[in-house]
Amino acid sequence: MKYAFHFVAMMWREQRRWMLTGAAASFFALLSAIALLALSGWFITAAGLAGLAGAGATFDFFRPSAGIRFLALFRTATRYGERLATHDATLRFFASLRTTLFTSVAHAATHSRKLRSSELLQRLTADLDSIDTLYLRLLLPAAIAATLALGGGALLVFISPPAALAILAAFAASAIAIFGGATFARKAAQRIALGSEALRVRSIDLSRAQIDLLLSGGIASQKQSIERAASYLSDAGKRIGRIEAVTGAAIAIVGASLTLAFLLLGGTAFQAGTIEGPTMAMLVIGGFAALEVFGPLRRGGIELGRIAFSGRRLVRLASARPERDERLFVRHGLAVAAVAVTYRYGQRASALFHHFNFAARRGERIALVGRSGCGKSTLLSLIAGLLRPESGSILIGECEDSRRHPLGYLTQETELFAGSVAENLRVAAPLATDAELWHALEIAELHCKIETLEGGLAWQLGETGSGFSGGERRRLAIARLVLRNPLIWLLDEPTAGMDDPLARRVLDNLFAHAPDATFVIAAHHRREIERAHRVIHLSGHSA
Repeated sequence: MKYAFHFVAMMWREQRRWMLTGAAASFFALLSAIALLALSGWFITAAGLAGLAGAGATFDFFRPSAGIRFLALFRTATRYGERLATHDATLRFFASLRTTLFTSVAHAATHSRKLRSSELLQRLTADLDSIDTLYLRLLLPAAIAATLALGGGALLVFISPPAALAILAAFAASAIAIFGGATFARKAAQRIALGSEALRVRSIDLSRAQIDLLLSGGIASQKQSIERAASYLSDAGKRIGRIEAVTGAAIAIVGASLTLAFLLLGGTAFQAGTIEGPTMAMLVIGGFAALEVFGPLRRGGIELGRIAFSGRRLVRLASARPERDERLFVRHGLAVAAVAVTYRYGQRASALFHHFNFAARRGERIALVGRSGCGKSTLLSLIAGLLRPESGSILIGECEDSRRHPLGYLTQETELFAGSVAENLRVAAPLATDAELWHALEIAELHCKIETLEGGLAWQLGETGSGFSGGERRRLAIARLVLRNPLIWLLDEPTAGMDDPLARRVLDNLFAHAPDATFVIAAHHRREIERAHRVIHLSGHSA
């Protein structure tokens, strides 16, 4: 649970004012609702008794009815204020948190390499949705319930000490019921989180890989996998439903018991002449209405296990750092070096690199060549810090210009997003002007294409960059890297999907744009090799 409250502490630091405003509005909204019901009960009872006693003509109908109208309007206003303040605080905080978490994923890609992109995305989305309910359904109602119990108990002490004891006992019993429900539902709530994630990921895999699965005969197996995930999720949901029903029944019994206790206490006090009939009705109805605070708490308690589980995963993700050697060196004009690096894909696999040494000088262009699977992409990922060597060190030269990034990596997979061309480019440089975006597109030889599109930079790409060809997506990713303008360019098959004249122009533009930068290229074409100062042949068991 400490992981979940880690996010509450973060939210408190960022949105303290709105959290306090929302808490105050929520408290007064509930208090006005209780007062409205209590005053209505008092008014109806007093008016009826006045009519029976023949005193209806002298009974003051106006002030109680005015109070009822005021409370109804006040409850509406405070409820609106509560929604506005609490949701504003929550949405603002989670907008910031999403940015932080996705940045952590980008900077600590070692974790993301352990998961497929679909798994990572589904996990982030589901965990954030779970944490989203912590403040609204658990923390805020719990604080209001505690305040209401203490305040109501202190007020009733002056009216009827036994009634104060009864209301405190009812609140304590309801809290115990919710805590018990949360305890019994903890494992089932975690299973819902895991089952939902598995179901979404397997369904996405079936949709995206249906052709491969059809050709390999794996459709039936994938369907069975989805059915198992759905059954797992359904069983967990049924258990949650049963626990929630029992918890709700327990709270209802507590409410009925409190009403009965107030009736007995009020009846005894009425017979003794220490309390009037309308006041007795007010206490009974008000006490029963006070238990409304446990409505959102019941559901929040049931989800507590899922909230804690998701919080633990998010805290670990947010605190993750790239697993790499960050030591900097300035020696012989080197930009990057691999010193006695050993790396293998698994513990039992043979070493892809064994005591491998590699160095690139500043301004040097190096082409990595070799058959497929020899380790070209792996070496780039080791340099970028996305993979950690089994032994040895990856050393990066000190960046003397604070305005430039030390590394930029163009992977084989071009990651584009649903949004405008400008938004996709500004992922690398959020403050870049339109002129800078056009300059980057010109270097990538994509400006002519963008100029023909309706809206230009505002033209909307589909999901994963649909609407562009493979080569155009590649050049858009290159333009994004131009905006980043790193000192060390790691390029994995940079001219894939381009014809030879276009590819040569793009490469020449890049080298002219960054003449002092170091380029390490996983080369797949002669044009990439011809422009290198040095060619390194990798065998797959490099030493």
